[in-house]
Amino acid sequence: MSPASLFIRIFNDMAKRTFILGPNAAFDEGGVAMGSRYCPVCQYNKDKPAKYRVDFFILADLKYYFIYHLDVYQGKNKVNIDID
Repeated sequence: MSPASLFIRIFNDMAKRTFILGPNAAFDEGGVAMGSRYCPVCQYNKDKPAKYRVDFFILADLKYYFIYHLDVYQGKNKVNIDID
């Protein structure tokens, strides 16, 4: 298991223990610019200001701005970083 997948699993587990998701939930995607060529989940998009980025799917509470669940978009990568 990679350190990134371990972090995300711990993050999601602790978020579920810390916060009770209410009716103000939203599912959205976000991204972080990435310049490393060694990142297996880095995506290229020619239309974005940051051409290379890591995309996330986020389930968050709109009232308290709390991220309840986080997943990494892996695209068509051959390498699965073990994040469900």
